[in-house]
Amino acid sequence: MKHLTRSATLLSLTLALASCGTSTPTPGNTTPGNTIPGNTTPRDTAPVEPIIRPEARIPDAQSRAALTTFQKLPSNGKRAMYEMRYQSTPFTEAIQPGNVLVSEPGPNAPYGYLVKVTNVKREGGVIIVQAEQGRITDAVARGRIDLQQALKPEKLAKQTLAPGVQLATSSAAGQGHLSAQSDDPLVDWQKTYGYSVSLNKVLYDIDGDEKTLDDQTGSKGNFYFNLGLDFMLDVNWFDLDFRAKVDVDQGTNLQLYARGKYEFKKEFKLSELQFSPITVPIGPVTVVIVPVVTLYLDASGKIQGEVNYALQQTLKASAGVEYIDEFKNLSSGPDWTFKHSGIQASASAEAQVGPRVRLAMLLYGVAGAYGEARAYANFKAQYPAKPLWKLDLCGAGNVGVEADLFFDEFSYSAEVFKKCKSIAEAQNAAPIINSLTAKRDNVVFGGNPNDPFTTSDDIKVCATAKDPENDPFTLRFTAEDGLDKLGGDDDCTVHQFKTVGDHPVTVTARDLDGATSTKTITVKIGKAMGPAPVVTIVSPVQNEKMYLNGVNGTKTLSGYSDLGDCAKEKWTSSVASDVLPTNNCGLPTITYSATGARTLTLTATSATGAVGKASVAVTVEPKPADNLFPVISLKMKPSTTIVNNEKVTVTYSLSDANDDEVTYSLRVYPKGKMNEAKTLDEGKVGNTLKGVNMTKEFHLSDLGGYGACPKGDFVLEFSAYDQFLSFPFPMKTVAFTAQCIK
Repeated sequence: MKHLTRSATLLSLTLALASCGTSTPTPGNTTPGNTIPGNTTPRDTAPVEPIIRPEARIPDAQSRAALTTFQKLPSNGKRAMYEMRYQSTPFTEAIQPGNVLVSEPGPNAPYGYLVKVTNVKREGGVIIVQAEQGRITDAVARGRIDLQQALKPEKLAKQTLAPGVQLATSSAAGQGHLSAQSDDPLVDWQKTYGYSVSLNKVLYDIDGDEKTLDDQTGSKGNFYFNLGLDFMLDVNWFDLDFRAKVDVDQGTNLQLYARGKYEFKKEFKLSELQFSPITVPIGPVTVVIVPVVTLYLDASGKIQGEVNYALQQTLKASAGVEYIDEFKNLSSGPDWTFKHSGIQASASAEAQVGPRVRLAMLLYGVAGAYGEARAYANFKAQYPAKPLWKLDLCGAGNVGVEADLFFDEFSYSAEVFKKCKSIAEAQNAAPIINSLTAKRDNVVFGGNPNDPFTTSDDIKVCATAKDPENDPFTLRFTAEDGLDKLGGDDDCTVHQFKTVGDHPVTVTARDLDGATSTKTITVKIGKAMGPAPVVTIVSPVQNEKMYLNGVNGTKTLSGYSDLGDCAKEKWTSSVASDVLPTNNCGLPTITYSATGARTLTLTATSATGAVGKASVAVTVEPKPADNLFPVISLKMKPSTTIVNNEKVTVTYSLSDANDDEVTYSLRVYPKGKMNEAKTLDEGKVGNTLKGVNMTKEFHLSDLGGYGACPKGDFVLEFSAYDQFLSFPFPMKTVAFTAQCIK
């Protein structure tokens, strides 16, 4: 083995880790360099004759028991300082400054110690020793230890568990099964893992209340592992070589869930397992190695929506480093098996979660080397995107040397491997069309809903669909007979086919990424029965505005058909909440309570079932806050009774404070028979601010239908409204009696 001075040794440590490295070693005042990847250097099996330095002192059993206090002192120096109190024994009485005390574990020093004495004093029968942390080369000039060992649970001396974490152990290799098995397990349950740790943890919760599930990230499952260590230390005067490697064999059953909108990054210390010290002799010097295993659960991510997935995986890996004249990366793996299920995601999410196991090999419980392996699932989902989601399994290994027992001011750490492998991903899927139907749109007045479709029918075609990734999508309805309508999801369209025969109707669903699906049905259209009635709408007119009066409003409707039969005519509205009469007789009105556009349709159905209709588009808006009703007046001479069809004189007036255009109507009808009303005068007038006065003279016999000498009770009615259609609009009436005296 090459002989190096301490300066040369430190210089050689500047050769750093790079071949796998995403992090760099951090020796105290040295410069990071590169490791050389490779296998473990063949072991030198030749015997090494130990050479112990003359300064070394090895306490006997009596002196180890005589140690009553082993206390670390505050120190601003480069080495830790200790105070040790002994009872008097021949060994302790002989301790002098400059001695190097090297002890195996004892009653008050469970990990032994390696210290260099700086001061000794006595108080009564107590010997007080002050010492600084020693180095292995302070006691050993030449010697070697080479240790390979599995960490069995029976060597576990102390365990510390986080709240809610459970640890199960088993040493009967190949016997029985651990808990949390699945129906189709990936982990080899026939193989007994030494350690099983619960991963049922809420990783992040916005409001701190774990009972509310819509703002948290959590994991469920178990983590299983076996561990082994490989440690070599070779001292040849000032030339010191070492090897530290950790072997990890682990399995995980994990379910991750996350909901909400937040970012998080957490490291959870699940447990710390401290094992009984391992003692290895170099001549009379006992080297004490204390294995300490720390288990973490690392989680981080950015959630905007919801994500759930389940994962089973195994990982075998080694994380190690060797120094023999130069650093060599001894890491291997990771070797994976994996299986996923139940992946669900919406909006966007990115989450990493997985266990990390760290094994530290501490010399005398103080410092040494460590290796750690981490297995984690990396999930990314983004909508809309390609792929929609992706799940990777990753493994990472780190090694480090805290070599206070090797050299002065030296520490080293590096990531020795990091690999990810894609497990699964989901490409964009087209929307799924669940249904496509065709039926009559609001069975026409007087029609039979079971009659075959005809060219006079309005056919309502509806489709329902769903996108597997909850992406927005559109529906397009098409047919050769002129149908081409674009709508939203779960939409309908109304179409009147002009020709008889079979008409294929197709709906196409398309998402934002262009993925499409189609569905087609055939609509059979027959010939309408007889000529369709001709329908005319007088009022409202196309694109007319109607106005609410408070929470609702009313509009008088006027229209007719060439059937001349109001009982076979009916008004309908495209807004279901509008209230309309059962037929077109009398003075039909529409009462509306919702603003917005609507289509008003007057339908006439002949005796043979032929249908004719006319429609107008209108808009309902809130009434302007400052609109006032028109003011009207009505007077009649004679006012109560007319005899033998005498002449009636009517004076009527209107005015509008807003100077709006006003529509008016003057009618007369037998009492209780508004449908027999005769219009005496009607029209629209402007410039209404100053008022408009009008006069009308008539005889009842002039109106027709009431006879040459009418008799009975009659009503004279005058009404007016402005363009804002305030309702109830002003109306004046005068009741009178007609007498016929021969």
